[in-house]
Amino acid sequence: MGGIVTRDVNKFYVRCNSNVFYLERPLTALTDKNRPISQLHGVEKLYSQRKDKYETWCDYRFFYDRFDEKQDFYDKAIADILGALK
Repeated sequence: MGGIVTRDVNKFYVRCNSNVFYLERPLTALTDKNRPISQLHGVEKLYSQRKDKYETWCDYRFFYDRFDEKQDFYDKAIADILGALK
């Protein structure tokens, strides 16, 4: 969801006709590459400001540890999402 949670009015649009999945990962597994707001403020600060909304806006929440390959993360997340929707 990123920064969309910074405006409460967006909750209606995010939740309207959709399922919201929170794919939680260790902050050390995230990058700020090509993310100007993350570079400016830091991932940890942004997460602490948004954490409660990430948790309360979602329908499903999955936690993932580090993966050696991005594709392994993608494969696991897709499998979990599809499993939740069955």
